Amino acid sequence: MKISKLGLIAIGSTFALSCQAEVVKFDIQERSIAFEGRVFPNVGTYTLIKAKAIVALDPNDKRNSVIADLSFAPKMQRGKLRLLQMLYCCNRLTFKQAIKHC
Repeated sequence: MKISKLGLIAIGSTFALSCQAEVVKFDIQERSIAFEGRVFPNVGTYTLIKAKAIVALDPNDKRNSVIADLSFAPKMQRGKLRLLQMLYCCNRLTFKQAIKHC
């Protein structure tokens, strides 16, 4: 499965400000036409991408100390914690992509 650059940016921005994590799995759950197919002037139509990212956190890393009650969470292999992150992203359709949806 191909992961878009925008998806990686969304995941990165989620964790870059406050904690350290690594993406273990990234699944695109659904792609659909956004905003009921409305065409925006000078821009076009958008798709809505719903995705699920599973990340691993190290509870002993100081950067993760901003997360409450990490010590009580069940641990995976190598002592890391599993975190599920749902992502929603709008992406502009190109003309070629829009033709496929007709």
